[in-house]
Amino acid sequence: MIGKKRSRKNTVRFDMEVEPRQKNQQNSDKLLRVADVAKIMQRSESSIYKRLEKKLIPGHKDGNCWFVFESELLDYVKSK
Repeated sequence: MIGKKRSRKNTVRFDMEVEPRQKNQQNSDKLLRVADVAKIMQRSESSIYKRLEKKLIPGHKDGNCWFVFESELLDYVKSK
């Protein structure tokens, strides 16, 4: 495909290693994309990206992809 750029913004690799989980997190925790987080928090995707970059929202980055564990997001929302 010449001339077309493929976006990998919404892809998540499940074979990657992530930081060790805290004791209160379960193994069946869901991975959320930025669009999912934006919908839950009722914010725009661009504002979620900015908050993730500034580490205001707990998230993990793999290459160009951000993802958030559902339990971490819920803990964050409850603490606010």
